Amino acid sequence: MKLIFKNESFSDDFRDLLGFVDADIKLIHIKSELITATKELIDIVGKDTFQLAIDVFESESPNNEDLDLLYFFRYPIALNAYRYFAPSNDLSHSKNGRMMRVEENEKAAFQWMIDQNNKVLERKYYRSLNDLFDFISDKSTWKESDHYKKLNQNIVKSVSDFNNYFV
Repeated sequence: MKLIFKNESFSDDFRDLLGFVDADIKLIHIKSELITATKELIDIVGKDTFQLAIDVFESESPNNEDLDLLYFFRYPIALNAYRYFAPSNDLSHSKNGRMMRVEENEKAAFQWMIDQNNKVLERKYYRSLNDLFDFISDKSTWKESDHYKKLNQNIVKSVSDFNNYFV
């Protein structure tokens, strides 16, 4: 399985993708979460559909539509990886055990704030999957895949469908 991120530009790409992250996160620190998030996305869309993103990622000169496609694959992966990464990054794992990280001009969030943010990140992730599905909906690789057929057998196919029944 290939990751669709480059080590050299990862921190900048990650910050650009998520927008709300201002930390300089190196690929090596979040790589295991990226692998998990990538595997989960491949389970949803299938290997053949994910290959579209790999082809663009490995392309010498992608056009604007190709870059859009790469974005729609990268965003849910980055978001999901960050959801997995953030809880253990909130604490410092030192020789003295787990410690709260607090900078001079910062204050640690209350637990209810963290819980609320976790819920927001989860909703963003599922919305990003819907955006990906919408973007690739005209790709024959996706439309002909077993994953697409399985997804369309579901009663609830999107977040908006879900919201019709459960607010």
